[in-house]
Order: sequence, then C-alpha cells, then structure tokens
Amino acid sequence: MPYGNSPWRRTINLPTSGKFVEENHYVTQSDKFDNQAPWPKTITENIQQHLQRSFLLYQSFDPKITFEQLYYRKWNKEWTPEEGGHFGQGSVGEVQRSELSPEDEMWFITMMWASESKPKRGTKLLLTANNKSVVVIAGYETGPSSKDHIGGITREVHAWLGTDPSSLIEVGLLKNQEQKTGPIDCK
Repeated sequence: MPYGNSPWRRTINLPTSGKFVEENHYVTQSDKFDNQAPWPKTITENIQQHLQRSFLLYQSFDPKITFEQLYYRKWNKEWTPEEGGHFGQGSVGEVQRSELSPEDEMWFITMMWASESKPKRGTKLLLTANNKSVVVIAGYETGPSSKDHIGGITREVHAWLGTDPSSLIEVGLLKNQEQKTGPIDCK
C-alpha cells in the first residue's frame, strides 16, 4: 500500500492488532463558529464547546470520569491541525463537517487506506483491549503515516479501552454494520 510520498509500504489483513496514535477532534455538523465560517480560525476556537458535548456523551458510559481526566493533555483540547486545509479538517476535505455527528466523530478510526482498500464512509470496525470493546467508524479519514502505528483513534477510544499509543489493540471488521458507535458488551 503506497502512502503519498512515503517510500514505505505495509499490508495488513483484518482482524489484526497494533498500536494506534491518539488523534485530535474533527469539526462536525454540530459545530458553529463566531466568524460564521464553517471552520475555526484558530486551533482552539470553540473546541471547548465541542469537547463538552463529547464529554457528556462519554460520561453516559463512564459517569465517574471528569472533563480534566478525559482531556488531560493540552493537545487534547485542540482541533486536528491544519494540513493543507483548515483546523479541524481531515485529509478527505469537508466530508467530516458535512456528514459526521458528534457521537460518531468521537468514536473514530483512521488508517492509511490504499485507494483500492479504503472502506466506504461509515464502515464500522470493532476495537478490543483490556476486556473492553468499542465500535468505531471508518472511511472518513486517512492517516497517520507512522511505521510504528497501524492507525489513529480518538482520546475517547483510548480512554474507554484503557490504552495509550504504545498499547496493542485488536481491530476487526464489525459483522453487524447496523450497530451504533461506542462502547459495546461483546460477552
């Protein structure tokens, strides 16, 4: 699988396990900005409102967690960096902003999809670690280009699974594509 200008290649077959970087958040259809533009002017504009919405959704699964426990790093409180587009915009253009709900965006996975293997937007995968599982949504974003990580997931996914970027996480295609994103009991 070629990755842009990167000289390295990797092919994986699902199910597999690997390490996942921690991704920043993307702008969703519910995010509004003071400048009336569809994108933030800075890396932090209205991120607090976005994270508060995600935090309240996350708290329905883990009522004891606090905002500061969930988003404890400075960069957890920033939009996805601007990379040839806008703050909070991913590599596939405006798709996230026009299609993603806050509920789906917080349970998100990115991988370096080859053009012939990129899943249809909205494809659901199952991630498992530490006897916990979560349904994530794929096909909206490509990245990260890391030899050490097979993909990227949000802070909420790492928090739920009790993992970090050095942890091994099992990943596979979800059989029931009608399942909602978020934590799931697989017993």
